[in-house]
Amino acid sequence: MGNNALGKVVIKFIFTLTFRNVECYLAYGQLWFVTLKMENSQPFNRFRNLVFPEKVVLFMKGTPSFPTCGLSSGACLMLKKCNVKFEWVDLLQDPELYAFLREKNPSTSPPYLYWGPKFIGSYDEITHMFENGQLRNMRT
Repeated sequence: MGNNALGKVVIKFIFTLTFRNVECYLAYGQLWFVTLKMENSQPFNRFRNLVFPEKVVLFMKGTPSFPTCGLSSGACLMLKKCNVKFEWVDLLQDPELYAFLREKNPSTSPPYLYWGPKFIGSYDEITHMFENGQLRNMRT
């Protein structure tokens, strides 16, 4: 970045820095992820609006009261058992967002758990965190 280097930045909130079509998401002085800015991407904008500021969001198939797959059902039960307050999105009702998240996480399938912009994992990671007690630390 040459003369545009930012140096060390210490912040206590989440913000987005855009430089030449690259978005950097920073929180608490750490870079969370970098992505190409897609100004005309409605799924990207919906995703960004859903996860900021530092919300726990489960992108699932169905709803917590009526999940349409066993993995989504299991993820909801684990989050509820650990008293994690979370929002949810039914990917079956938003095919564009579903396609965006599949592209973003090609090696996994729903449910997708995010804490802010940070991808926590899918069912296997959620189960691992539940079993070792880490899921309880996701309270916002």
